Amino acid sequence: MTYDRSAERLKATPINDGQSPFPDKVKAAAEDNKPGPRTPGAKYREMERFWQKLRDVRGGTEAMRDAGKSYLPEEPDEAPETYANRLGRATLAPIYEWLVGVFVGMIMRKPIALPTEGIPSDVQAHLANIDLEGSSLDQFASDLLESAIDYSYCGVLVEYPTAEGIATRADEVAAALRPYWVAYPGDRILDMRWHQQGSQHYLKQLRLLQHLCEPDGDFGERSVEQVMVYDRTPAGVTWRTFRESKEKKWVEHQQGTLSRAEIPFEVLWTNRKQKITKPPMIEALNLNIRHYQLSADLDYSLHIASVPRWLFFGTTAEDLGSVGSVSEAICFPNENARAEWSIPDISAFEPVRDRMGEVERQAKAMGLAAMVAQKNVGESAEAKRLDRGQGDSRLAVLAQTLQQVIDRCLGHHYGYMGLTPAQAPACQVNRDFDTTTLDAGMLGALTGAANAGKLSDLTYHGLLKAGEIGLPDDWTPELEAERLEQQRARDTARPLLANGLKNPLDSLLEG
Repeated sequence: MTYDRSAERLKATPINDGQSPFPDKVKAAAEDNKPGPRTPGAKYREMERFWQKLRDVRGGTEAMRDAGKSYLPEEPDEAPETYANRLGRATLAPIYEWLVGVFVGMIMRKPIALPTEGIPSDVQAHLANIDLEGSSLDQFASDLLESAIDYSYCGVLVEYPTAEGIATRADEVAAALRPYWVAYPGDRILDMRWHQQGSQHYLKQLRLLQHLCEPDGDFGERSVEQVMVYDRTPAGVTWRTFRESKEKKWVEHQQGTLSRAEIPFEVLWTNRKQKITKPPMIEALNLNIRHYQLSADLDYSLHIASVPRWLFFGTTAEDLGSVGSVSEAICFPNENARAEWSIPDISAFEPVRDRMGEVERQAKAMGLAAMVAQKNVGESAEAKRLDRGQGDSRLAVLAQTLQQVIDRCLGHHYGYMGLTPAQAPACQVNRDFDTTTLDAGMLGALTGAANAGKLSDLTYHGLLKAGEIGLPDDWTPELEAERLEQQRARDTARPLLANGLKNPLDSLLEG
């Protein structure tokens, strides 16, 4: 059901037709309260209170200083110049940013795997520059994961340039037109309306917030905020753009249709059930802000305390005059006068320093708890290995969802090119987040397996190159058996070692 705020307001304050002394004003007020294309949806409004905090932390030290008292409160009776001095020394440690980078790296430590055959050459070229901004598929996926962790969700729109005068595939190639992908973080997805028809659940309407940079005269530029609206209708997908007029009203700017039966937009969720309550790393983000506050207090206190102060006894300021620096000699008019240094006890700062370390550890622990499944201490290595492939953590769900999003986007990509979407390749995103580095014992065991003919030289050398235990994603027992069979056919011509065993490193010399 569509919620109409103006209708609900009029129900709460009923006005009989023909009895209102100001009917035109009532009608105008109802129109003003009606949601427009720029009005965020319910999910957006629910999440918006977290996103400003995220933007400021992502903006680093400068953004946090610009926010001023929002993150660094003013102390009671603190003079404005004292607060400005304290704020000017505040520095944000990028704990949250580091944590997100670790989680993205855990998923993307292996490239996204695609079939080696069956992908058209022009599509392969597109994958090397998937967004027309020089990003490969792996780079694009990394940025997408980062946005999903930040905002709790993000989206990918498979776009296609305006194709005026294009009638055939040859015209398309001649004009260098091709599909490309655009990533939309959560704060640019104003609303998504989903529709259930029988067993089919699909996107009915999509509203995206776009920030454009357009030429202004011969040399200038101007920023333009625009809302893009996609609607799925029985006749196909239509699009409209809206811009704010001089009268501060959002009016339609352009419109058109897509050559697609469905809106080519896919959502990457961090929650398995696609329910949005708050960003998954919000508690780690809050602890990063707390670390910033403690750091600001400590740095300012150290700045004040690091300068020793004179204490004079038995004399007055008038007798001493001005003491310019600590290197100047002091002449006391009174023989009983004396001077002493006032130096604070450094141990007074240790609790703050310890608290900063504790907050940093808490932030990292919160991040791990939010994204990575907890392991039992007594769990066997094999059980851990099996558990890594299961969807028992938000990180595993995110990797699996990323794989589905890329597959569906490739389908849209194929559709734009006149290819069958069902023929689009299926990718494989890494879900093995733990690594076991090869040590001397493991290396000896692998060499023994290779010498015994249980492991092919090709697989053996691949493990050596990777430097960790873990078979490749394309490895199968059948493939390994085929490799071993081919290898045995070559073994008769290969020289043996003194102990009668073949050297698995010989194949490297064979080229």
